[in-house]
Amino acid sequence: MRKIFLLMLCFIHYMVANGFYQTRVGDAEVFIISLQKSAPPTQKLITKEKAIKNKTYLENEHNIMLIKQANFIALVDTGFPHTTEILRSKLKEQAVEFTDITHILLTHGHKDHLGGILDKNGKSNFPYATLVIDKREYDFWIHSQDIFAKQTLESFGKNTQFVESHMPIFDSELIIKPLSAYGHTPGHTLFSFEDSQRKIVFIGDLVHVYEAQITNPRIAIEYDIDKQEAVRTRLRLFKELQNVEIVGVHTPFSKPRLLHTKN
Repeated sequence: MRKIFLLMLCFIHYMVANGFYQTRVGDAEVFIISLQKSAPPTQKLITKEKAIKNKTYLENEHNIMLIKQANFIALVDTGFPHTTEILRSKLKEQAVEFTDITHILLTHGHKDHLGGILDKNGKSNFPYATLVIDKREYDFWIHSQDIFAKQTLESFGKNTQFVESHMPIFDSELIIKPLSAYGHTPGHTLFSFEDSQRKIVFIGDLVHVYEAQITNPRIAIEYDIDKQEAVRTRLRLFKELQNVEIVGVHTPFSKPRLLHTKN
């Protein structure tokens, strides 16, 4: 019995240490999958405190989410173009092909989030997927000078679903809601996944250097399009999400953890 218990502990450690977490929420299987590790972009933080910028922090995962439910199979973000084959391989491990994906929930239009949608020839990797996105975000990139983002979003054509904050996206036991988190980009969106017992919030790019910004939420980063709004949004959401399980695209963990802040 002790041996079995130790093996189970090793398996749990393997799942977390290798950037993979699986659970069940409502009537769906929920997977958090890391596509790569990277050093957090400390030098991009906007602060005069050199100690914060020069400190060594834990490596970031690059997390996406996979949701498997009887009536839909959804991705939350898709990673970079160069992580597309990693994404394909990770999905195959869960018996999911790109052509099985019915919805892509996009936190925002930066290349490290929508980069896996098109192949090298500009053809969709997810031909049967509907794009789920905040309309402000969609409009911003469609009218921007960013050709890659524009072409990627336009590739969905009429298969685009605009969402409103706090309004459920699907009719299922797993309640999926978008949460407006504007500032990093004009329509930056978080997604909450909950049932009567549990709630997990995928916080997108609410933080880029978790250990620094969780204790100093007023520190913006160069990637934020509206830095002042990004700070206000982070302060608001840190209050709203106290004691809620969170995980982000650029957090140093893939297994959700409770948010505790003093700010």
